[in-house]
Amino acid sequence: MLFLLYSGTMMLFFRPRKRRGGGNHVIEGSLIGGIAGFLGGLLGVGGGGIISPALILLGYEPKKVASTTALIVFFSSLSGFLTYWGMGTLDLKLLLWVSVPAIVGGWLGTHLMHFKMSSDQVKKMIGVIMYLIALKTLLVALNL
Repeated sequence: MLFLLYSGTMMLFFRPRKRRGGGNHVIEGSLIGGIAGFLGGLLGVGGGGIISPALILLGYEPKKVASTTALIVFFSSLSGFLTYWGMGTLDLKLLLWVSVPAIVGGWLGTHLMHFKMSSDQVKKMIGVIMYLIALKTLLVALNL
C-alpha cells in the first residue's frame, strides 16, 4: 500500500526531466520487467502498477508508457494465466464474464487516452488510480 501511495504521489506531483535519447534501455527494462513479472506472478496481477510509474519516473513520455505497458502486461498476464490453467485452477465461466467486458473497456480506454487526453492528464490519471487502489487495499486490510 505504501508503494501505491508513493507512486501515486509521484505521478501527481513529480515532474521528471525529459529523457535525452540516452539511458540503458536493456538494464532499465530488464530490472523493471523482472521485478514486475515476479510480483505479477506472485500476486496474480499484470505488473502495470510497477512498470508505469517506474518508466514515467525515468522520464519516458506517459502516452508511450501506457501503450508499452499494455503490451508488457498482456504477456506477463498470459504467462500467469497459462500457469494457473496448467494447474487446473481456472473458473472458465468467471473468465468469460470478466474477459469480454475487459476487452471492450480496454478498447474504449485506449481510444479515450489516445485521442482525448494529454500526456499530463494520463500521468495524473495513473496517480489517481494508484491512490484508489491503495485506499481499497487499506479498506480490505481493515475489514471495512
